[in-house]
Amino acid sequence: MVPDPSKTSLGLEYFLWQDEEMWGWTDDRLIEFGIRECAALGLIEPGEVEDGAIVRMKKAYPIYDHTYTESLATIRCFLETLPNLQTIGRNGLHRYNNQDHSMLTGIYAARNIAGEKLDVWSVNTEKEYLEEEVTPSVAGDRLVPVAIVPAVSEADPSPDVLIENIFAKLDPVAMGGAMGGVGGFALFLATVLLLLTGGEVSGPSLSLFANYLIGYRVTWVGAFVGLVEAAALGFIIGFLFAHLRNLGLAAYAYYLKRRMEGEISQDIF
Repeated sequence: MVPDPSKTSLGLEYFLWQDEEMWGWTDDRLIEFGIRECAALGLIEPGEVEDGAIVRMKKAYPIYDHTYTESLATIRCFLETLPNLQTIGRNGLHRYNNQDHSMLTGIYAARNIAGEKLDVWSVNTEKEYLEEEVTPSVAGDRLVPVAIVPAVSEADPSPDVLIENIFAKLDPVAMGGAMGGVGGFALFLATVLLLLTGGEVSGPSLSLFANYLIGYRVTWVGAFVGLVEAAALGFIIGFLFAHLRNLGLAAYAYYLKRRMEGEISQDIF
């Protein structure tokens, strides 16, 4: 990269949006910034740097949208009508190549100019360099975003299957266990903290739980009593909430099912 074999060059890449302040920095400021960062990493001593150069590359990375293959095919068809044109690199091929692939496209293009007939577009089409293999729309091209396949088959979506997928049920035992565990541990922890930090009269507000939990007091014994009783009460509340929620959704689902069946019957007659 440099004519003197005793010296070398370092290339630094900074990825920016054009509206960022750093994009508008002067070349000297960017070079000084790069020197400081390399020195901080221990790669160089600042006094060793003899020169620097800045290249600002706009739109350096190709984006694969859902119309990528069709749009690229149109461009390629046009470019093939220009016999004296060679396209290389990421921007030339609109392909997110690795550095070795980009350099190889340049070599292919140079050899084509010298009289050979090499396919520049064949570079970086090996399966090991592409994304997870799913049948692409154009052989050798990158995969593009596709619509998510619905979980329910669109060929024959019966009302029962649709309703079952839309209105998922809650597990009453799981909901009760979650609420009971959180409630019991929260009351236990709050009681212990008050006992560790309080004075002679500890937790007058927390003591109000004694109106709802039999035997609960702001004491060490009361902390364990509250843990058990709050957990049990939380389990009951969570269990009932999930059960009632499932009943309500079941009733609404039944209404929707009857409505769908009525609309289907109207279409038949």
